[in-house]
Amino acid sequence: MIRTKETTVKGLRGLTRGLKSTSCALINKAVRSASSLWACGPLLPAIPFLKRLSNQSDNIVYEGLCIDILQELSQRLNFSYQLIESIDGHFGAPTSNGSWNGMIAMLMRDELDLAIGPLTITSVREAVIDFTVPYMEDGGGILTKGGEPAPDFLNIFRPFPLGVWLILCACIMTTGAVLFAISKTDTARGVSGGQHTTWSLDDCLLLTFSSLVSQGARFERHPTCTPARLVLGCWWVFSILIVSMYTATLAAMLTVTVGVDTIDSIDELAESSLTPITLTGSNWETLFLTAESDVFEKVGRRMAHTPVIRADADALKYVMEGSAAYILDLNIIRYLYNQDCKHLHMAKNTFVSNGLGFAVPENANYREQINAVLLKLQESGLMDLWRNRWWRTFLDCGAQGASVRSSQQLDFISIGGVLILYLAVITLAIVCLLSQLFYKQRKSCRSRKLQGSSTNVSDAVHQSQTSHESKTSEHSSENTTRKSSLSSDA
Repeated sequence: MIRTKETTVKGLRGLTRGLKSTSCALINKAVRSASSLWACGPLLPAIPFLKRLSNQSDNIVYEGLCIDILQELSQRLNFSYQLIESIDGHFGAPTSNGSWNGMIAMLMRDELDLAIGPLTITSVREAVIDFTVPYMEDGGGILTKGGEPAPDFLNIFRPFPLGVWLILCACIMTTGAVLFAISKTDTARGVSGGQHTTWSLDDCLLLTFSSLVSQGARFERHPTCTPARLVLGCWWVFSILIVSMYTATLAAMLTVTVGVDTIDSIDELAESSLTPITLTGSNWETLFLTAESDVFEKVGRRMAHTPVIRADADALKYVMEGSAAYILDLNIIRYLYNQDCKHLHMAKNTFVSNGLGFAVPENANYREQINAVLLKLQESGLMDLWRNRWWRTFLDCGAQGASVRSSQQLDFISIGGVLILYLAVITLAIVCLLSQLFYKQRKSCRSRKLQGSSTNVSDAVHQSQTSHESKTSEHSSENTTRKSSLSSDA
């Protein structure tokens, strides 16, 4: 690919130089002068070391920690430079046929004078090229999915599993039944307030439940016999322990975020089900694929069958799916984590501590001069100033732990389970009330019907009796009349 755009280098103080960007393969070293230097940076974004931008005039703009260092080297050593990009987009790693790719191969072919970026200093690379002194200490970092769990309306029930809730219900019923059984014996009848009291099953169950929810003190009556007091006292101690454990667990669940399958070391990654991935052509790929130690070899065998990762965005796609762990330079992993610390987890332990440096061809006569300037920059504190500047610019999350977040106000979802339970109980109470009213109304109607039927029967009987009496009276009157007429005739 031949690039013909104008490239602008943006340094610490906003200095700019008009540069021509072209393919590394078309560079002819014979045209270089002693005071000019070809500097190559990776095509891949390596924020905050190198950031590739485009301005309004469609020019390419570079910025980052490595650009600041290169700018200072240019001023102190009095040379000019032109930035070109890695011809294949790789930092540099050996291939299967023994050759190299990326910027390391370009240095070996003498196509450039200086390779900048987060280049890890390794013995394999130093066998074919040379490195400057490290400008930053680094190591291996691991990035996995973590962060906040999905919102849950039923989080109030999460402290205990279903089996524990069933056991609690059984304990309430059993304790209430035992108290009721004791109350039915002769010794279970005590005197409370000078009155003889007897406990029903409803009273025993209500007392047991109210004790569990810390409302037992409002219950007006309490058992007075020794067996019942022993049972109730033991239940109170049990209730205190259960409520304390529930409260502590619920508070921890609402204030602490625990990532699922979080990885904090390379040993844990080797034993986990996550697939290890890294940038294709990076030194980390070489390290694991050629490793001889048990842990690294185990990770390398699984990494050999992973998809090609060209950029951080490709790796993050697999990480966010929860199926992979991303291995890369610690400083880049820290940057990626801070961009989305609520959903990502960065391993607490690093591995393979090493340094980051610039690369030059073997036996380059200007390497010692660059080393001297880099050491002065570190001793003066300017390197620390740049590091703080760029990490503060690009990192958004701040100092936050990988698995614990600060407490915050509870939202509607957090108390949704309580509201649902409250509405369910209120609805059940209303249904019970309506059922009682319906039953009472139906019973009243049935009573009225029965009463009406009995009244009708009484009226009929009374009417029948009245009719019979009237008929008897009439018959008696007729007999009397007849007797009177017979007497008259006689």
